[in-house]
Amino acid sequence: MIEDYFGFSAQPFKLSPDTKFFFSSASHTKAMAYLHYGLRQAEGFIVITGEIGAGKSLLIEHMFDQINASSVSAAHIVTSSVEPDQLLAQVLSAFQIEPAGTGRTAELEAFEDFLFDHVNRGRRVLLVVDEAQNLPSRTIEELRMLTNINHRGTPLFQVFLVGQPEFRQTLARADMEQLRQRVIASYHLQALDRDETRDYIDYRLSVVGRTDHPAFTEEAFDAIHRHTDGVPRRINALCTRLLLFCALEDRTLINSRVVASVAAELAHEVSDAGALSLPSVSSVNSDVLAARPANDGSGVAAPPADPAPNAASHDGQISASLTEVATALSVLAAEKSDGLVQPNGREEAASTQNQAEKTPLSEAQPQTQTQTQTPPIRAAQPPGTERQRGATVMDHILALRQDLRKAHQGNREIYDAIATLEDQQSDNVIQLTEHLDRADGLLRAIRRHGQHTEQK
Repeated sequence: MIEDYFGFSAQPFKLSPDTKFFFSSASHTKAMAYLHYGLRQAEGFIVITGEIGAGKSLLIEHMFDQINASSVSAAHIVTSSVEPDQLLAQVLSAFQIEPAGTGRTAELEAFEDFLFDHVNRGRRVLLVVDEAQNLPSRTIEELRMLTNINHRGTPLFQVFLVGQPEFRQTLARADMEQLRQRVIASYHLQALDRDETRDYIDYRLSVVGRTDHPAFTEEAFDAIHRHTDGVPRRINALCTRLLLFCALEDRTLINSRVVASVAAELAHEVSDAGALSLPSVSSVNSDVLAARPANDGSGVAAPPADPAPNAASHDGQISASLTEVATALSVLAAEKSDGLVQPNGREEAASTQNQAEKTPLSEAQPQTQTQTQTPPIRAAQPPGTERQRGATVMDHILALRQDLRKAHQGNREIYDAIATLEDQQSDNVIQLTEHLDRADGLLRAIRRHGQHTEQK
């Protein structure tokens, strides 16, 4: 309705991050400078904080648009309350890394191989963690430990932490001293001032093809800033409702009286019973719910109304469940190799195709198919045979990984040698060009001399 009434090409004040609407306020420009500084340093942590709706997600998306994908492999995760033993699984998922087995050891080996492969290709790895205020202290420490992975003193993994203001309180705690020493830059994103609020609204309208309408009076901009405190998401919610009001009432001018009326209507809808029975324009009201502060000053966040954090929390629960299942299957495989699994139905779960895919060691062990109440007969093999076989397989895997590391190192040396040869070839081309230029000059001089002699 808004697009049709004003002739816009798109919704100018939608809440989802869209980089074409990125507005370079003084604070956002400075925050972007800190992010680029961190990218150039290629190590340590960068911390960006800001109020709910301040534009942190859009800032990160804008940075991702500017990253050179040929030199930096970057991923973005939105965290819920992730426990330390679940963190690595989420990191692997963010970079689409598939570990060869189950358990932390297999996950860590897969991540290290991924990092070494990238450094051999001349690329760096960056992880952006959003909603960092939800991370427990032990999970933050686990993340710091992952950044210790390096190659000959060169860091292989860098992290940007983005969160709400309470994350600064987390960093200030005594047990966060090690992390604070690794933070090379930190910045708190500020809200827009009055003039930036006006410029922000005008910019968004210009992106979607605004001509002369809608028209805002200067008093209207004052009122919008007063009702939203300059928070971009709140501005979006209020301006969306203002444009909807104009479309419904066939108006093109927005003054302070219109702003006050619409803002009062929004305030009524999100209070008492109005918040439970939203009018038909549910998208606008949900935006307003998302724009309300999620912290009342007590340090306890209110239930989020924005669907994105809820979806992220749900994804985190799914990831946690999958991790628990994988761990359980690994335990079953270990018990089976020791002959401890009793025929109570757990053997069938441990011998499924999914278990076989996730625990390669089980492929080298005979599968017990009995479903009776008699324990599996193991007298056919000497004691310790299965354990020795498992140890042999692990030794073989470790040897293969060592060979892979050597191959990575060899590839790196080859790349360095090729780069040296290319530099030498470039120097040779420059020298050859200079020689040809001299020869051409001499030839022209000889010709001129010959012509001068013939004329005499």
